[in-house]
Amino acid sequence: MKITKLYTLAFAIMGMVAASCSDDNNTAYDTTGYTDALVYGFKLPYNATYCSDSINNYHFTIDNYGERDTLIKIGSEEVLVGIGRIYNADSLPYGMVTSSLLAEITFSSPDKVNLYMAGDKKIEDYSSTDSIDFTSPVMMEVIAGNGINKKFYEVKVNVHQQVGDSIDWKFMGYPLLNPGSISDQRSAVCGNTAVWMVENAGAYSVYTSDKSLKQWTKSELTDVTPDIKTLNVFKGKFYVVSKDGELYSSVNGLSWTSVAANYKFVNIIGSAPVSETDNRLLALVEESGVVYHAYSDNGADWVKEDAVKSNFPLSGYSEIASYSSPSTGRYTSVIFGGKLQSGDLTSDSWMYNQKEGWGDMGSSTVRAMQGANLVSYQQDPRYLNTFWLLIGGEYIENDKIEYSKSVYYSVNKGITWNKAEEGISLPDDFNARSFMSVYVDDEFNINLMGGTTSDGVNEMRYNELWNGRLNKILFRPIE
Repeated sequence: MKITKLYTLAFAIMGMVAASCSDDNNTAYDTTGYTDALVYGFKLPYNATYCSDSINNYHFTIDNYGERDTLIKIGSEEVLVGIGRIYNADSLPYGMVTSSLLAEITFSSPDKVNLYMAGDKKIEDYSSTDSIDFTSPVMMEVIAGNGINKKFYEVKVNVHQQVGDSIDWKFMGYPLLNPGSISDQRSAVCGNTAVWMVENAGAYSVYTSDKSLKQWTKSELTDVTPDIKTLNVFKGKFYVVSKDGELYSSVNGLSWTSVAANYKFVNIIGSAPVSETDNRLLALVEESGVVYHAYSDNGADWVKEDAVKSNFPLSGYSEIASYSSPSTGRYTSVIFGGKLQSGDLTSDSWMYNQKEGWGDMGSSTVRAMQGANLVSYQQDPRYLNTFWLLIGGEYIENDKIEYSKSVYYSVNKGITWNKAEEGISLPDDFNARSFMSVYVDDEFNINLMGGTTSDGVNEMRYNELWNGRLNKILFRPIE
C-alpha cells in the first residue's frame, strides 16, 4: 500500500465545485474515450476482522455517467470532467466501521488507478490488497490503457446512523382533560376520528380527536351504557357492546344507535379481512346460556357459528393481527391470550380464516396473560423484515396480579415469540401495564394509549400517550 500526503490535489469532497461547460479558461479532459477506464463491478467482500458474512450481499450501483461537466482542481489546474458515482442504496448496518475496508473492484483494462481520501490520504496505483478509508466519499481516478484518457468516480459507502431494528419510544403527554378517577377506558381510531371512551364512577364520557391524537374534546356519553373494553372499529364505524349485551354503532363516537340483531352479545373480537377488499366483524354471542362464535359482513346481520370451546378466551384477548398467504390468497387473523370462561388465563394464540373458522395455534413461549397488545407492524411492502410485537399485559404469579412491560417480537406471524432486548424494549420510565389501546398511524408510529396497573392495593388507569417507531421505517433508499 502506497499512502502519501496529497499537497496539490483538492476535490469537491475536498474542494469540488460545479462549473459550466462554456468556461474556456478550463482544461477539459477527453470524456469520450474512456472505454478502458470504466468500472464494471464493486463489492465489499467478507472479512472476519471487520464485518459479518452478510456484507457481501449489499449491492452497489455503478453510474458511469453520473455528474457531467464537474470542475475539480488538480494543483493549480482546474479540470472539467464527468464524475461517475458508485454507492449502496441499502445502507450497511449501524455501527459498521468503514475506515479500513478491502474492496473487490472490476475494471476494464486501465493503466493505473489512484484513490483520493479524506485527510489528504492517497493510494497511488491501487491494488485489491489495499485497504480504503470509506468514512467519507472517496474519489477514484481510473487512467485508461493508453495512459491519457481517464475517468473519475465518487465512491460512497453508506452506513445507517441508527440501529434499524430498534424502536425510539417517547412519552407524548396526558391527552385527556380532567379525566378524574378512571375506572375503565379504551380508545380506537376510525378514519380520521379518534375516540377515547372513559368510565368515571358509573358516568361515561367520550373524548374525540382527529387521528393526530393531539387535541381532544370531552363529551358526555348518554346513548349507551357501554362495556368499554368491547370498543372496536369496522367498515367506517365504531362498535361497542352495552352492559346488557346489546350491540351499538356510531360514525363519530358521540351518537350511538342500537344495531338490530337476534343475539345477546358477549364481546367483539375485531375486524378480520376475508379478501383484498373486504372484512368481516367477528364477535361472541350468547344463546340459551351457550356462547357461540358469530360474524357479520355489514355489522347488522349476524351469522352464528360453532359454540366456543372451553379453551377459547371470552375476554382479555389481544387485538387482531392479520396476514395473507401469497400462495393460497387466504387471509388469516390471529389473537393472543385472554381469560377463559373458567377464569383462567391462557397463553394460546387462535387463528381465523373464512374457510376453516377458528383454530387453536397452541401455547406459546409467552406466559398466560390478558390485556396484552398485539401489533402487526407490517406496514410498508418495501421493508421485508417487518414483524409483530406483543406489548404489556397482566398475569398471575403467586396468586397475585402482576403487570408486564416486556416486549416480545415474532417474525413468523405469532408462531413463536422472542423477548426483545435493549433497543426494542420499553424505556425505564414506562410503568408496567395491561389493557392499553394501540394505534399504528400513517407515519408508522406505534401509539400506546392508557392502560391499567396497580399500586399493590388499588387498580389504577393511565391517562398517557406513548409513541414509538421502528428506526428501520425511517431508512429510505438512497436515490
